[in-house]
Amino acid sequence: MNNKPLETEIKEIKGLLDDISRFITIGVRKLNTFEQMESIKRSEMLRAKDVLTVEEVAQYMGVGKSYIYQLTCANQIPYYKPLGKNIYFDKEEIKNFLKQGRVSTMQEIQEEADKRL
Repeated sequence: MNNKPLETEIKEIKGLLDDISRFITIGVRKLNTFEQMESIKRSEMLRAKDVLTVEEVAQYMGVGKSYIYQLTCANQIPYYKPLGKNIYFDKEEIKNFLKQGRVSTMQEIQEEADKRL
């Protein structure tokens, strides 16, 4: 029995597996690049809009859609329902909403305390 053909086949299979691995790596890199480009495209489109959907507000705020729905249900965030179904948000109002409840720095607290003394 000659092992040389079997060893040759094993080497060829290893070579094919290496090729497949390289193709998968290249494919994953291209997919990641495509996803990054899509993310940039979505961000640019979001930046240009003045009126946002629930999905866009969730993305803008970095939270889930369900949280946005909770805020609207509790009337804690300003929103519009022009046709009684879909919810829309004014981007400037969302910015103002996010700036509520500012917490003072230690320096600001100290300066305020010094003024009162």
